[in-house]
Amino acid sequence: MRNLVIALITKEKITTTAAKARATRIQCVGHLRQVGLAFQMFAEDHHGKYPMQVSVKDGGSMEFAAGGNAFRHFQTVSNELVLAKVLRCPADKLRKSADWHSLTNDNISYFVGLDAVSGKPGYLLSGDRNITNQTAAGGSILYLSTNAVAGWTDELHNTKGNILFADGRVEQLDDLRLQQALLTHGSSQP
Repeated sequence: MRNLVIALITKEKITTTAAKARATRIQCVGHLRQVGLAFQMFAEDHHGKYPMQVSVKDGGSMEFAAGGNAFRHFQTVSNELVLAKVLRCPADKLRKSADWHSLTNDNISYFVGLDAVSGKPGYLLSGDRNITNQTAAGGSILYLSTNAVAGWTDELHNTKGNILFADGRVEQLDDLRLQQALLTHGSSQP
């Protein structure tokens, strides 16, 4: 009878762990939705363009795109986001929340899709930082294509990741679904 009690306790622990992981994932999705709304609000005020396509002199962050400083693109929508802690996924143990003035890439759990276009639902606007193209890191810009294998590291969400699409939807994708999303990247169909 004692073995049965231990099995129930172990099962309960697994259930609790799974519930915590699910709650964390839901929070992350909520953060990305807020990011999506902030980018959409910016685009509405800037002729349908995201910060990455608008010059700094006009309130955007276009000049920072080449440097790979994702935090600069998020700073341009700080009035819409209000709290910088939204840029940290609750599952990300490596990142610490910051305020807008001390924000750096080290405080952000999400990437920015530099080529995202408002009104194109298949474009990747943002998502979890643990995305990879399975090549050695060559700077702070990651190039993804339909011809290369893309996936997720195990740092967040158990080798899965959340993606914010340009139409505002957020989906959790495994490696296969990420690859399928890249095939439709930029098309009018999600």
